[in-house]
This record gives sequence, structure tokens and C-alpha cells, in this order.
Amino acid sequence: MEAKDIYPEYRGFSVEPSLFDLEKSHLDVKRIVKKAVEYHANAIRFGFIGHTGLAYYPSKVVPHAPGLDNRDLLREMLDECRKYGITLVVYVNCHFDLESYKKHPEWIARINGKPLVDMDKSWPYARMCLNSPHLEYTLRTHKEIMECYRPQAIYIDGFKLEHFCACPYCRKKLKDSKGISVPEKADWDNPDWLAYLQWRQERSMEIARKYVDNIKAVCPDTQIVFNRESFENQITGTPEDNIILAHDIADGIHAESAVRTLDEPFSHINKQALYGQAMNIPIWLWVEYISYWIYISCNESEIAVKIMKVVANGARPNIWCIPFDPEGIDNTGNGIRQIYGLMEKEPDMFNYTKPVAETAILSSTLTRQFYAKGCEPFEYPYTVDENALRLRDEFDGMFLLSLRTHKLQTFILDKDLEYENLKNYKVVILPNTGSISERSCAEISKYVEAGGSLIATFETSLYDEKGRKRKDFGLSKVFGAEYCGELPPIGELNRLFIGPGYLSLSVDHPFRSGMASLVPAAGRVIKVRQHTGEALGFLQYPGSYYVAPLKDVSSYPGLVLNKYGKGKVIYIPFEFGLTYSRKQPLELQSFFDDIMLYLLNDDLAVSTNLPPTAEISLRETRQGDLVIFLINCPADTPGPRESVEPLHDVKVVLRLPGRKRVQTVQRKTPQAEGIMTVDENNNGFVSICISVLHEYEIIKVNGFFSSAERKLRQ
Repeated sequence: MEAKDIYPEYRGFSVEPSLFDLEKSHLDVKRIVKKAVEYHANAIRFGFIGHTGLAYYPSKVVPHAPGLDNRDLLREMLDECRKYGITLVVYVNCHFDLESYKKHPEWIARINGKPLVDMDKSWPYARMCLNSPHLEYTLRTHKEIMECYRPQAIYIDGFKLEHFCACPYCRKKLKDSKGISVPEKADWDNPDWLAYLQWRQERSMEIARKYVDNIKAVCPDTQIVFNRESFENQITGTPEDNIILAHDIADGIHAESAVRTLDEPFSHINKQALYGQAMNIPIWLWVEYISYWIYISCNESEIAVKIMKVVANGARPNIWCIPFDPEGIDNTGNGIRQIYGLMEKEPDMFNYTKPVAETAILSSTLTRQFYAKGCEPFEYPYTVDENALRLRDEFDGMFLLSLRTHKLQTFILDKDLEYENLKNYKVVILPNTGSISERSCAEISKYVEAGGSLIATFETSLYDEKGRKRKDFGLSKVFGAEYCGELPPIGELNRLFIGPGYLSLSVDHPFRSGMASLVPAAGRVIKVRQHTGEALGFLQYPGSYYVAPLKDVSSYPGLVLNKYGKGKVIYIPFEFGLTYSRKQPLELQSFFDDIMLYLLNDDLAVSTNLPPTAEISLRETRQGDLVIFLINCPADTPGPRESVEPLHDVKVVLRLPGRKRVQTVQRKTPQAEGIMTVDENNNGFVSICISVLHEYEIIKVNGFFSSAERKLRQ
């Protein structure tokens, strides 16, 4: 495989280096590579500079791991991989380095005066600051690897500066650059805090460029991938930062879906992949992670579901293997072998595809920063900020509602709020997007006026891009409603004896007639007055006790429908997504589905009878064919799944591009059970029925012709 093909065609097999004990166990390189070949992986990411700062090759720069003796694991691994056409991705760690700390404690990162080091843990660590001479040390290390081994790819972990680091090196560089001191907390109203964030981002990117230039100077064709962990933290790395990193500096980025370790739900895999999609890059994504029982990998059903979630959402799978015994991954059985084998056999269905999406959900960094003014609670030493948590839950709720009602969705970013981009989607969702600029408001208005549909919640557009509150919504005309002030919360979801509230629908709402009159509503709410819009429901507050009668229906709209130009708008003045994400009431799920069907005029690209627990996505190949991914994920929980209960008589109706007809519909799932029937009518639709769906199905629909074209071809 040529270097240029490594990143977008990656089928990874990762071996963690941090805990190798070469004094007690023999690391069998041949067995590891053989296992990767058996599972149809085309790359192995193997660590040669581990988290303790030791080298697993005979380095002249880095201390050797105990028990290495005369072995050159890097050379062994490189030679063995080349025998089978496997790409070796050399893992190097940049900031965890216990060995350097022992020699140079002054290089350690410091927060609140305390060094980031713990020698007493079972896995001791020390986080070094890359503003210190440790940067030059790691640059020498990378140069040595490139000059001696010339690998096709290198994976860099931990390149960024530690947030709030106040070591002498950071203090001096910040003072020289911005004339300010390192802040002790996040304060989005403080210009010094914003200047600090700008400096940290600029310096982190400068360090990344140093690493890339250092490597490319020796091996220009080597691909460089940076680990970026997660994409929702506005301090440790925003999607906008990662666009620069992936497209302008390096060759790609890697993300971590820590379903096991951090108790994330399975849908976290979808989110990470979709963020990569918003960055226009197929990120590498870990789908099996360190668990408490490190020698036991997950089972065949679980890994199949995880991998399919990755590829169905446009990312590249990276399977993590336990560090000591690669045979342990056999527990996954055909879960990896079959999917990776299909990806190898039919790469056009997986590589260089693009999503078919009708719905776009905005993930706004500006809103997380200048509206919520908080920090995501994933990174030390932040305290959990309630505004940031609520905003995250609002976004997650809208994402999950779209996922579970089988809408073809994607994520967009602040930069995508341009008419030329928005017009590609039938529905745009703004989940409490508080901070929106005047220019973006104008572009959104243009999109709706031209016929697009919009869903917006709570305080969307009530603040500008710097977090300054407006007198009215920036999108007031689009909403058909004006802001009139705050209201008491309509009930919280964490109180045992005080129930949440409701949205009481009017009798003449335009949604399905079967919709109940009460819809769950909770959280914060604002008072609005409709002008051109129509109030389809009103807020109804709970009583003083959870079984007490509800209070009278208020005069404040709980949902406004507006027609703006050729488009339709649903504005909801409470935390609609948060209500769903925290308790997931089925009634809210049905209501959201009704809203979407109304906005889409029941003219869906895909409709299905799949239950909410199953997923569907649609991707277009470079040849113009369509690939349908069906995933049977029966529980969105962090716990392992022993198996999945099969679904029966699954039906998918696909609206064909240009109302044309298909040449073939092919079931591509390895060892699929049951039968597939296809019924094509003359109205540009094809109906596909699968008698049995286990973990996943892949269906390729190709050769779109008009009726006249088909007759000519026949």
C-alpha cells in the first residue's frame, strides 16, 4: 500500500505499549502480525515510545525498556509487516514521560503550583510540558526513528500544551507573547482568558507543525496522524482546531470512543464519527477500549456493532488489542474478520464515500464558549459547569431523537452557516444555539426563505457571537415570535416528588391525529409572544407534588409554527433536547418524528419499520451507487452485549435519485441469514425487505437509470 492510501483506507489493529514487561514475557512479533493478517487489517499501530517514556527499540536518545536486551522490536515489526503488505504505524507518546521527569523534574507541567505527576499509582505517570526542553527531546526521538526506520506512518499522542499549565516555561512564553499571566480558571468575559486560549491554540499548532516538519524533512511521504481524543471540549480541542490540524498541518486525526472506560453510551461512537464527517475527514476511531478486565476483549456481537457504527458514519475503525496476548482478541471471532474482509474485498463501499443526509444538526463552538461560558467536564482540573452540561444534553437529545427516528443526519459547524451549504439539507436543527452572528442569522434566514425547514430550541440566536444578549432573537422574523423575558423552569428531572411539566397541544395542530394532547417538557423556558407564527401548544406547569393536579395551561406558547418565505419553522422555547436526553420519554420521540415528517412533507429519502434501537444510514460511493447500512444495536448502554436479538421482516423504502430506477440491489453482508426481496415501482422508489437482521446488514443499490435508459440498455 502506498503511503497516500494509508489514512482514508485504514483498517487498524492497535497494540498498546504502555505496560509491556519484556523481562517476564516474550513479545511474539510474528504472532501479532499474523493475527492482523488473519483479521484482514491493513495496518498495525504499535507503540515504540510508551507512556512511561521508555523505548522498545535500541534508541540512542530514549532509555530502553527493561528486558529489551539486544532486540529491536521496531525493526522486527517493520520487517514482518512488510512481508504481508501491512502498514506499520509507529506510535510515539510526547507528554507522558516518567523517565524524563526523573532526570529533569523542572520539565514537568504544573497546575495550581502542583506538578502533574503521580509515582504511587499502579500505572505511574508524569505529564511533561512541551514548552520546556522536553519538546526538543521528543523532536530528536522522532528524527532518530525516521532516519533509522523510515516508517510509512507515525501516530503522535499528546502533542498539545496542558491546559492551565503554569510551569516557568509557559509563564515566560505567555508573558512574552501576550503580556499576561496564566489564568487559574475559565472566564469567558475576561479578555485575558480569551487571549490565553488564543495563545494556547497558536502554540499547540506551532508545536504540531514542528513535529510534522521534523518528520517530513527526513521522510516527506510518511503520513502523520495526531490523537485528538474527543471533539466537544472548547479548551482542549474544538472541531475548528482539528480542521486546521487534519487538513493544513498533518495527514489526519484519530479519536477515541471510550465506551468501556468512560461509561459512554454506544451512540458516542456515532457522535465521534459524525464530528469527523463535519470536518470533512474520515477520522480513525478506536472502537474497543481498555476495560477493567484488560485480558478479555468484547464478544463477537458487540465488536460487530461497534465497527459498523464507525464505518456507517464515515470513520475508519481501529481495533484495540490487549497489550500482552493478541490471541485474546479471538473472543471477537468473526466480528472483525468478516467486516474487515468485506472492506478489503469491496473497498468502493467504504472508502471515499460521502453521506446522504437530509438533516443537519449544528454543533456550535461559539455557543459552547460565549453563551454557556463553561467547560465540558471531561478534563482535569475543570469543575463541572451546569450551563455546559445543559448545552451538551440539549445537543445530545436532538442528536438521539434524530438517530432513533431514523432520519439521515449529519453534523455541521459554525463555519457551515452559509446558504450555499445549508441548502443541501431539508431540515437544519439549532439545539439552543445561543450565540449566532448577524451574518449567520442572515444566511439562515435566506435558507428558510428559499424553502428550507428549521427547528430551533430555547435561546437560539438570543445572543451574538461574543455572547452579548440581544433585545430580541436574531432570528425573530424566522421564528415568527419575539422574546419577552424569562419564565420559571417548567420542572426539573432530578427531583423525586416534584414532577416536570408538559407542552399542551392545541386541537388543530398539523401533526398526526394520533398525537396525545400532552407532550413531556422540562428544564428552563423563556416567555415568547408569537407575531407571524402560530402557537400550536402552551406550557403547563406541574403541581406542588408529583401526584398533584397540573396547573392551568399558561398563556405562554410552548411551540410556535411559522411559515417564512417558502420554508417552515418549528420554534420550541424550552430545553426540548435536554428533556429527551435526560429521561428519554417515548412520547417526545414520537412527537419529534411527527415534526420531522411534517417538515419533510413525508417525502423521505429513506423510510423503514426498524425499531428505535436499530439504526440506518446511507452513503454514496464515488461511482454514484448507494450503500445502505442497517445496525441492530438493542441497547445504548456502556455495558457489553452478549448477543443481539434478531429483527424480522425489516423493510426499507428508498427514494431513488431523480426518481430513476435501479440496475441491481445486492446484499453484501457476509453469511447473511434469511432472504431479501426487492420490489421496485415506477415512481422512483425501491422497497427492500429482509427476513432476518442480526447485528448488521449492508445493501448496495447501483445503476440508476430512467425508464427510457433502461430500455436502451436492455
